[in-house]
Amino acid sequence: MTFTRDTQLWVRLGVAAFVTVAFAVAVIDARRAPPKAAAVATAIGPTDPVATELARCAAITDPAAVDPTCRQAWAEHRARFFGAAKQEQRP
Repeated sequence: MTFTRDTQLWVRLGVAAFVTVAFAVAVIDARRAPPKAAAVATAIGPTDPVATELARCAAITDPAAVDPTCRQAWAEHRARFFGAAKQEQRP
């Protein structure tokens, strides 16, 4: 099956338009400011101490892996998520 020159031209124009739109979307998305960790903590619940601590740990990058307070907060968060407290109560 061969394309005529007109069909090839329209296919190339469609691909060029798609690439241009994809590039524009990528540039617009890259220029946005990332969400702040404090905004995430208040969205989860400002009175939840684990959420506040997790937001603080998210603001620091490498020390979060070494910081014992962050490790404890992540452990509590995992326990809540996976329901470890419910599993421990079962006989």
